[in-house]
Amino acid sequence: MIELALKNNRDLRVAVLNIEAVRAQYQLRRADQLPTLNAGLTASRAPGSSGNNVSAYSAGLSVAAYEVDLFGRVRSLTDSAAAQVLASEESRRVVQISLIASVANQYLALAADEELLDLTLRTLDTREQSLKLTQLRFDNGAASELDLRQAQTLAEAARVTLAQQRRQRELDRNALALLLGQALPEWPAAPGRVSAIALADVLAGVPSEVLLRRPDVAQAEQQLVAANASIGAARAAFWPRITLTASAGTASPTLRPVQGRRLELRGPVAAADLRRRPQSRQPGRGRGAARHRRGPVRARHPGPHSATWPMHSRAARHWTSSCARRRRRLTPSRRDSACPSCDSATV
Repeated sequence: MIELALKNNRDLRVAVLNIEAVRAQYQLRRADQLPTLNAGLTASRAPGSSGNNVSAYSAGLSVAAYEVDLFGRVRSLTDSAAAQVLASEESRRVVQISLIASVANQYLALAADEELLDLTLRTLDTREQSLKLTQLRFDNGAASELDLRQAQTLAEAARVTLAQQRRQRELDRNALALLLGQALPEWPAAPGRVSAIALADVLAGVPSEVLLRRPDVAQAEQQLVAANASIGAARAAFWPRITLTASAGTASPTLRPVQGRRLELRGPVAAADLRRRPQSRQPGRGRGAARHRRGPVRARHPGPHSATWPMHSRAARHWTSSCARRRRRLTPSRRDSACPSCDSATV
């Protein structure tokens, strides 16, 4: 029956699950001593301006809010969680030993109930036989009515005792079934079961150090250790907490092919050439080059919304100088249509 109780008892299962819960909490506290790394990978694909699909990839690695344990707060919390794990294991031992003792006690109590019930049945049989004899004597005038009423009282008291013993036996059977976690197996009738059990006597002179082996004492010690570690964490909370956060990542260079292509700008500039070209170091020729170096550049948009905008940026000056060099290479008849990005340019 003890094996069945250790296998099916609900309280013991709860104690084991509590150990798992406290152990998981200890793992969380222990993980706080190490930095938490977050990694991410992103991929996207979208149509580009030229009609081709553009793919973009990015990857990153970050450390979020890692606490530098300078004053021992995290270490104290970890020690407290470890002591709680040991205390929960001792608690399981307490439940296990208590369960074994309860099953043994209920077994002995049920065995005693069986013997008392057997004794009560025999007493009731004796009282009923005595009542019959007293009734015969009363009928023949050999006994008084008082003797008859006393015999009836004893017989009824034996019946009451029998009912009480049966009730107590059923209560003990239910208690034992509750400890076993299942229905009680067949209980064979075995008179003298209690007297047949040999219980070992506690020898004299046992040292008091055996109390240290008690699991409830060990549980109290571990709870004291956990409380002491919690005090250390509370003291460290008076000091400032230092946390570190860092991140690093990279992205795919999908915008590099754009260099060397013509980029249409719907703004102050009609078109810009993003190809890398060395700037001309030769001095400008003619009045147009001189005006290009001194004054602003004005460009007109193609289409019905054409307008002039002043341009002083370096990119605009580079673009206009490129257009000017192209126009000088061509014949005068083809200079007006030399730049495919704009209809005309005034310098």
